[in-house]
Amino acid sequence: MASQRLPPTWARSTTTGSGGGSGSPRPGGVITAHTASIVPVVVTGSTHTVALVSPLSVCASEKEGWGLTVIESNTLGTPVVATDADGLRDSVRDAETGFLVPMGDVAAFAERIGLLLENDALALRMSKAALDWSRTFDWEIAADEMARALEEARSGR
Repeated sequence: MASQRLPPTWARSTTTGSGGGSGSPRPGGVITAHTASIVPVVVTGSTHTVALVSPLSVCASEKEGWGLTVIESNTLGTPVVATDADGLRDSVRDAETGFLVPMGDVAAFAERIGLLLENDALALRMSKAALDWSRTFDWEIAADEMARALEEARSGR
């Protein structure tokens, strides 16, 4: 496990399980699933949701249809360290919005995670690039493009 290879100096990191549930702080922990945990917060009688942002997101999936969680992380300006796998390869711009590492290479995951946690300039550059990249995705534009493609297919163009 990559978190076991991280130095104890990162004791403030927390492990987050799949689906955004939060774990408790522990030495050498990392964010393992999502950049933001969405938690309900009661403020003067009404419930609101708040995103708790981390310095990086890790996606160690073996395969993804599309890396939506990567783009969601990027929308918060959070770089992603992910497996170099289909779907993730399409959503992470290697060395720009995060890092792609070989599947199963725990040492490579730990090295890239450590690099982002220790190098503020790199993390800031990737954070800005991740945010810019996420802004190129828009549901309205995607829906319009899909409708246009379906119309062209139907009309035989």
